[in-house]
Amino acid sequence: MKKPVIAFLSDFGLSDPYSGVVKGVIISLCQEVDIIDLTHEVPAHDIIAGAIHLQSAVPYFPEGTIFLAVVDPGVGGGRLPIMVRGKKHFYVGPDNGLLSLAIEEDSPYETFTINDVPSPGPVSGTFHGRDIFAPAAALLAKGVPPEEIGSIHPSPVRLGIPSVIPEGNKLQGEVIHIDHFGNLVTNFRPEDLKGTFDPLISIVGHNIKGISKNYSEVGEGETLALWGSTGHLEISIHKGRAGDLPGIRKRTPVSVLSRHEGG
Repeated sequence: MKKPVIAFLSDFGLSDPYSGVVKGVIISLCQEVDIIDLTHEVPAHDIIAGAIHLQSAVPYFPEGTIFLAVVDPGVGGGRLPIMVRGKKHFYVGPDNGLLSLAIEEDSPYETFTINDVPSPGPVSGTFHGRDIFAPAAALLAKGVPPEEIGSIHPSPVRLGIPSVIPEGNKLQGEVIHIDHFGNLVTNFRPEDLKGTFDPLISIVGHNIKGISKNYSEVGEGETLALWGSTGHLEISIHKGRAGDLPGIRKRTPVSVLSRHEGG
């Protein structure tokens, strides 16, 4: 019998023991489990970045994986702790939109509010990852059905990633994440540019003609646009950091001037 898999993502970082403590709670409740660290370097409180990382990772895990995701700036407040049973996987985390991109691609799904888990001690107002989410993930790994841990939660929060907006012959988007390599992840998806050819991508005075297939299509230090591994249009510098360009930050506007087939 194969061990259950828990894939763990958070914004806890590596300088504190938080992620290790969460794994300790899981192992205490379910010793026969493989825990895989997706990342603990999601920028603090950045729900959008966490959601994008989770969405991009899910397709590469075996069916039945339990995704434990904790980016929870509203911990201890009004948001609810939830579990989701998707078509292929399970998800555990705060109901703040963090899980929404992944579960929309794992439909049909059912959502449950976490009600009854064996917390290792009094539930902290600041560490639900340890006291609620870790025990819930461990119980799912042991084969306990969500119905025995929680109650039906009909409408999970959906993440509000800004939409690409048409403006004449332009499409207006923005930077939604800057990754470890300084690549600018935008909110453009392939469907936004369907039928487009010869696009001109513009961001704070930098104009990029066309979309490259890989970094080596331009010289070192040159700026390019390409479809990144998350499925979003990215703006990068070959062997450099686009995120270090003057005026660049999250929410920086990005426009695509385009022509269309037959237009």
